Amino acid sequence: MSTKPNTKSRLPGWALVGLAGAVLLALGAMLFTNARITSAALDEAAELHATDMSLAAQDVAMKSIGQLVLLAQDFELGVAGRDAVETAAGEAQRALTELQTRTAELGEQAADLAGPSLDSFQEVAAEIIQFALDQNAAAAAETLAAQLVPLARQTAAGISTE
Repeated sequence: MSTKPNTKSRLPGWALVGLAGAVLLALGAMLFTNARITSAALDEAAELHATDMSLAAQDVAMKSIGQLVLLAQDFELGVAGRDAVETAAGEAQRALTELQTRTAELGEQAADLAGPSLDSFQEVAAEIIQFALDQNAAAAAETLAAQLVPLARQTAAGISTE
């Protein structure tokens, strides 16, 4: 009888431990990769949501200002009251505030691209509101068509680039 240890029986045990370790390592790598992909997808979804909300807020602001200009013209024609113009001006101002709030949530790149035109958009919109309140519907309409509409396109393009 030989007292020599049986090395053949130990190799499969170490091989199984090594295989189990490799499987655990691969599983951990897959979980880590999945977590990173999910995190990146969530970040992109948040940026897309901020972009969509900014574009929607700009659309509401444009429509509110357009309604204000129409009511200012109707007031000058005597078919709308002063209170309707003032209410529309308040709604337009609230829409501009919402636009400012929404664009503050944009990613840095979109904010940089949209920033200058967005600032100009806000300034021109404020002028239109003031023209309407000052009973100068012609100037409000002219400024809307000549300045605000092109600025709205530039702003939307900057926001959409994100």
